[in-house]
Amino acid sequence: MSKIRVGIIGCGGVSWRHVLRLRRNPRVELAAFCDIDLERARMLRNEVYGAEYSANEILYSDYKEMIDKAELDAVCVFTPHALHYSQITYALDRELHVLSEKPLCCTVEEAEDIVRRAEERNLVVLVSFQRRFIESYIKAKELVQEKLSKLKLITVYLNQDWRKLAKGTWRASKKLGYRGMLFDSGSHVVDLVLWISKKKPLKVYAKIDCDDFEVDLNSVVLAELEDGVLVSFSICGDAPRGMTETETFYGRNGTAVRIDNGRVSLIYEHGERLVFNTPPIIPEGKGPDDNFINAILGLEENRSPAKDFLRVISLMEAVYKSSRENRPVDVEEIYS
Repeated sequence: MSKIRVGIIGCGGVSWRHVLRLRRNPRVELAAFCDIDLERARMLRNEVYGAEYSANEILYSDYKEMIDKAELDAVCVFTPHALHYSQITYALDRELHVLSEKPLCCTVEEAEDIVRRAEERNLVVLVSFQRRFIESYIKAKELVQEKLSKLKLITVYLNQDWRKLAKGTWRASKKLGYRGMLFDSGSHVVDLVLWISKKKPLKVYAKIDCDDFEVDLNSVVLAELEDGVLVSFSICGDAPRGMTETETFYGRNGTAVRIDNGRVSLIYEHGERLVFNTPPIIPEGKGPDDNFINAILGLEENRSPAKDFLRVISLMEAVYKSSRENRPVDVEEIYS
């Protein structure tokens, strides 16, 4: 069986987790590594291949050169947010499948263009929203769809010391990060809510605080989804050390599904709880990287397709517009 030749664009910290998973996949050949800092690319290549390659073999500092010369089937994009769109579209135009770290891109217009190019060429574009591949979140989705009598309200709390994480890095820069905490870590919970609820976002009212940062740190968002489902997001990027995350999905008659840092509870009116306490980790061989390869080979459906990101980016763009203009915003405005 021929292997899928994969090139890596961006060899910083986040790329290592993906690459080490891809390395264990027998259907993958890691064929090229690209980073503007060639030493970073070399370190990642050497982690994969040891002394098999020397000097600058299979290393590139220009992603276009890598795509044009390395005879690839697919690329993985692990660069700052604002660079994704140009790198993804260049790859798609050369008939390559794409796995991208979140967020896929920065605007609805960019997302629509990526989806169009991929569909025209029958190419796989997968957005690495890891929660879609973790058993506890999959179980929570099943419970919301099967056990709640009617979904009415969703509350989300996400707290992280994002200021410390981002300070002095590209994440704190509009030029490279584009937006802040909501756009970065917050995109995970926005996607989670839309994925679990299966509801389209309709309207948003939001307030955003940047404090002394160039990009947003804290957000409070009220959103309306299809069928009258209400959502509140409380997102703090200046929290104490670490990261905490809780989502609660409320149905009628005192039923709810709660996800508390990956621990899932089903709550009934009389107080009974059925708890799923599976660690919130991606099972071996079942993460976004393996799904990407299997989708290319036609063995699985793409579980985090680019078209799903359209709802995520439309809601987030509506949030920023609402805060900027100090008014409720219909999500349809973002498409006009």
